[in-house]
Amino acid sequence: MKRAEAVKRIQDERERQVIEEGYDDSHDNQYKRGELVLASKAYFEVSVDPSKTERPPYWPWDRIYWKPKDKLRNLERSGALLLAEKARRTRFQDFEFTEINRQMELILNMMENIDVPKTV
Repeated sequence: MKRAEAVKRIQDERERQVIEEGYDDSHDNQYKRGELVLASKAYFEVSVDPSKTERPPYWPWDRIYWKPKDKLRNLERSGALLLAEKARRTRFQDFEFTEINRQMELILNMMENIDVPKTV
């Protein structure tokens, strides 16, 4: 897949999280201990190694929220969680994005290597 499509898929997933799940700015503002980054890491790791379907010990939320899917969906979720964290930090005037940007680059690189059937 092309990078632009990968970016759009991540943005679409973030929008879905806000609209369908209610995970908007006010909801995300409560996560001040890296929860969004940890959740992103968990979905990224299960996309790298699909055999790791068990909830990781660092998963920041209740078990019912751990819902790994296929590789592409896990990468979309991982990236969307990083977008949420970046937006949260921006609202709090914390502009340290080095690690987030590095992780996002890894996600996008992996997504670029996924063949997605073209829809007509």
